[in-house]
Amino acid sequence: MLAKKVVWVEASPVLFASLSKNIQGLRPESNKRSFFQRLHGNVQTEHLCVNALIGDEDANEVDFHIYDNDGKSNSVFQIDRSTSDYDFLNETGEVLKMPVKELDSALSEVGIRPEEVDVLVVDTQGAELLCLKGASKLLANARYVEAEVSTRPVYQGGVLLTELDTWLSSRGFRRKTIVRRHHMNSVYKRIA
Repeated sequence: MLAKKVVWVEASPVLFASLSKNIQGLRPESNKRSFFQRLHGNVQTEHLCVNALIGDEDANEVDFHIYDNDGKSNSVFQIDRSTSDYDFLNETGEVLKMPVKELDSALSEVGIRPEEVDVLVVDTQGAELLCLKGASKLLANARYVEAEVSTRPVYQGGVLLTELDTWLSSRGFRRKTIVRRHHMNSVYKRIA
């Protein structure tokens, strides 16, 4: 089954503009369908972009740190320098002051109902747990969660795998991915 709707959430205004432009060709009115969709007559997936910094509550502005790798590591957290794993990564010196929104709130503002989301993918550079805490309505309906996980600190204050496992387990999800690297994505499936 193909996804009917994909919602892309990006905090950085610069990356959001680029993302929005890139997904224009994925909109149903563009008549661009994949070979699989044409072959099987599937309806094209709808793609929406939301420009928001996601967290555990609707709140005032926080610092959003910009890194020198084209936005791949931008975060509300700074890199943890206690190991040499990320010595190559540096802040640009630019720190954006941005308001925080719960994911539930941000999606509600663009007309997305929680029951429309059955898969939630979270890659928020150490802030995955904060994002999920602000998505209680979405999680109540989701069948799967994919999240970036770390077995050792990458970001100061960032969530670690054991903490995320425990929190998602208490909400009826079990990790289905064997974590073989200290920093990778993992899939959780609703079991309760």
